[in-house]
Amino acid sequence: MALYSTFFESILAELSPLLSRILSTDVSKAIALDLEYVLNRAYSEGYTFLVTKLSQLGKAFETSAVTCKPLEIPMGFNILGKSRLPSLFNSIIKIGWTMDGRPRFTEDYQKFGKELAFCMQALRQLTLAFSKVSDVDCIQSIEESEKSFEERISRDFNLSVSSKVLNKSRKLLSSIFLEEERLKPELAQWESIPFGRHGPGAVANRESGREKWNFQHVPGIDDQIYFWNSVPDLDESTRNRVARLAVVPKDYKSNRCICIEPKELQFAQQGLMQILFSLISNHPLASSEIDFHNQIPSQLLCRNLDMCTIDLKDASDTVSLQLARLLLPREVFRLLTKYRSNLIELGDGTVVRSKIFATMGSAICFPIETLIFWAIARSVGELKGVSTFHIRVFGDDVIVPQWIYGDVIEVFESCGFIINPSKTCAWPSLVRESCGAWMVNGNECNVVKFSVTDPKTASDYLSLWNQANNLGLYWHGLLDGTKNCLRQFCKTCVSPSGKFGDTRWSKQLQRIERWMPVLSRRRGCSSLPGYSSLYAWIVGNDTRPCSSGIQKVQWNWSGD
Repeated sequence: MALYSTFFESILAELSPLLSRILSTDVSKAIALDLEYVLNRAYSEGYTFLVTKLSQLGKAFETSAVTCKPLEIPMGFNILGKSRLPSLFNSIIKIGWTMDGRPRFTEDYQKFGKELAFCMQALRQLTLAFSKVSDVDCIQSIEESEKSFEERISRDFNLSVSSKVLNKSRKLLSSIFLEEERLKPELAQWESIPFGRHGPGAVANRESGREKWNFQHVPGIDDQIYFWNSVPDLDESTRNRVARLAVVPKDYKSNRCICIEPKELQFAQQGLMQILFSLISNHPLASSEIDFHNQIPSQLLCRNLDMCTIDLKDASDTVSLQLARLLLPREVFRLLTKYRSNLIELGDGTVVRSKIFATMGSAICFPIETLIFWAIARSVGELKGVSTFHIRVFGDDVIVPQWIYGDVIEVFESCGFIINPSKTCAWPSLVRESCGAWMVNGNECNVVKFSVTDPKTASDYLSLWNQANNLGLYWHGLLDGTKNCLRQFCKTCVSPSGKFGDTRWSKQLQRIERWMPVLSRRRGCSSLPGYSSLYAWIVGNDTRPCSSGIQKVQWNWSGD
């Protein structure tokens, strides 16, 4: 807890002179009282206050600014006099809210954009720094998460989308996948010999590392490679493919449900994903509005208040198999569903049939949902008779012009998608949020969030160290405390090549580098048996792959 008390002391110490300058009055006493209040509650209530109570207050600030509705103060915080504002951090809050709780983050206050951005960034950093920690008990139980997931994937999707939007969207998607009514060469060639690769995560078979190469069956290539001929063919109509549900922490409120694919399907899906990336990058229109490897264009577009950002709730669990069948070309749909898990095993062993196209955990989930959201949003604009407009889509983060915002929302809902109103930003709000970027009137309000409250491993401590780096707290107690803890993971904190904090200019990489600890793994090699080794060699993988081992800390020059 001492580490995090230093965080509040440092942040509030930096805010105090800035606030005094903006408000033309000395607020150091008020800031000191805020600090004392936060630390007293943190020490008496523990991490519960930092992770839940304080985060709920931060979410209330965000929701009010995005929706332009009065601030709703969560329980557990004192009210300032007869106002509708909390007394905590009041010297900061009153920059962005009136005394009756109405937000100033609207077009009427646009000339105060920089002050409002400072207010929001300060409040977000102070209240949401612990909202994403993963080592605390979640409010939502695993059983509740599984039940909610089962309801989402088993529900009937009553699609009411218009035929004009469907036809236009299908035409856009066909231009990506087809050439003269046939699969483009990249897809056709891959279908003949569907080589892929293994992903970094777990598989439903509960195998790990190089055990994944010991295939029982390689989807689709039994007839091409002789030594797989003894394995029964995988046929969609006769063989079920079962993924395994895993529930992992997301934040203090909810868990994240991820489906772990069978290794044979995961292998093929990874290969398909690379083909999809290639097809999109070679398409003149789609490549200008979709980039799976770069979120910066979406983040920069948030600066433009003429654009609106749309956030979809549980996006991957709302793209139904029925909608995918209507939008994707027939041959493409057949190919993709051949490598799709149609059954999901829940934690209690129950197996349920999935009515959604691809769950989170499938390698084809992200590119296909992105393409579907893009095609629908662009179709809405083109059906209005305008072709020269720009949108941006990255997963479930959709950015569209203000003039089609309402129509896109309506069509999305008719497709079964669920809009998240607390994160969907449009006029009159000055807030825009997409791909992790938070903007107020074009001014960045991003903050640093801790990932753990009680660091125990080398990875935990280095995560904390990097977050201290991002906050600029090099010479404060947070850094010193972390350095002492790191000593148990590395033999020395001072290397002959330099000491922490030293910087240099790298001529080779043209960047400033800092001498700091980085996380690595001890690696050892393990050979593969006969046919598995041959197949790994055929698809271009090392025949003596390395397995990851114990985490360790090494010191090296690293870019900022």
